[in-house]
Amino acid sequence: MNPRTVLTTGSSPVGSQEWTEMPRITEVQPKSEPKVTIELTYNDFNTNYFTTAANASGGSSGSPVITIDGAVVALQAGPERLSLPPLPMRRSDIKGLGGVSTGATDFFLPLDRVQRALKCLQCSLPITRGTIQTSWSLRPFDECERLGLQPAHESKMRALFPDAIGLLVAETVLPQGPSYGKVEEGDMLLKVNGEYINRFIRLEEILDDSVGGEVRLLLQRGSDECDILISVGDKHAITPDRYVQVCGARFNTLSYQLARVYNVPVKGVYVCEQAGTLNPNVISRALGSFRLDGEGGSILESIAHQPVPNLEAFIEVMKTLPDKARVTVTARDIRDTHILQTHVVQLERHWSSEFKLWIRNDKTGLWDATDLGPAPPPREITPKTARFLELSPATGPAVELIRSFVRVSYYMPVRVWPMRLTSRGLRLFRLMDFRGVEGPGMR
Repeated sequence: MNPRTVLTTGSSPVGSQEWTEMPRITEVQPKSEPKVTIELTYNDFNTNYFTTAANASGGSSGSPVITIDGAVVALQAGPERLSLPPLPMRRSDIKGLGGVSTGATDFFLPLDRVQRALKCLQCSLPITRGTIQTSWSLRPFDECERLGLQPAHESKMRALFPDAIGLLVAETVLPQGPSYGKVEEGDMLLKVNGEYINRFIRLEEILDDSVGGEVRLLLQRGSDECDILISVGDKHAITPDRYVQVCGARFNTLSYQLARVYNVPVKGVYVCEQAGTLNPNVISRALGSFRLDGEGGSILESIAHQPVPNLEAFIEVMKTLPDKARVTVTARDIRDTHILQTHVVQLERHWSSEFKLWIRNDKTGLWDATDLGPAPPPREITPKTARFLELSPATGPAVELIRSFVRVSYYMPVRVWPMRLTSRGLRLFRLMDFRGVEGPGMR
């Protein structure tokens, strides 16, 4: 395969690199659109990418990939490489930042679906996105043979697609989705609406044109063939376009992207910015009330013994709860939804008084905010009396000294990184609410 020189543009200086892997420019005609044949083998979430050792620098994601002849053939999707910040980091901090420190591989996104979206925008048409909530993976023919692919279908596929290396195999089927109970992991996709399919691009074309309708799939499941009819959902409907900001945290409907990662149903109120997990190195960041356990995020089930199955129910419940109220919250960690967790949360709506609904405006490109009103006033705090525990005279001075020991409990909604506030060096570290004072023997 003869490599071709390409240019990648972005925030970094333009550089020329050479293809070393998948893409191949087969013919370029002057003053006309080039004919491009691309071998697509790497895939991720129903999308084929092609890879190359372009060694593009950071900040070039989303930039066009241009051949030396001036043809745009792809978009820069991201490098498989890690750029470390200047601050010292532990080895454990590197995990999860993406890529590796020694690679130069880049992933490029083909323009087929990008071009369709552009044409829809130019014609003022909606950009429909269909889904059956199933993730497919491109598997080679020899692996499909072990899964039960029949020789007749393999021969037909190879005849129709000489460059094909395999078939699409179901990898993840989301619970309670359109494909649940119909498609199983390991099913091989043969036909869609009677047409042989072996690439994501054609599959996505059919789904995007069938939103609200149905598609008929022919699947190979072991030695059996399954002919099934599946309703096509709207991917925009399961992609959040609004969120609620209250008590220093943010909430939205669980997104399809997160649901497919953790293989959970696309439903429920998700704590998308969980209070208490923010970076403590950032100055004056509100922590808020919903400091629930779990680093993966939580899906709420109920607040104050009232179910919150969706964002609308969550808003109505929050409108009734006064500031400083202690309520019971049940939730499930998205990483393990089998366990129902119970928390006691003190609502804080005076340090973080905003209670707003933010909705994405697709016409302006901005987020429109709606004020949902102030919190009901906190319940009046009534004085209470306590009785000290009486110690034995054998304890000596401790009989009187125990009355001098108290424990102060407080709630810290805001962490302020140490900063100099006056010329005398006074440093503010925490802002807090006092919850109460009690002694070791007070009851």
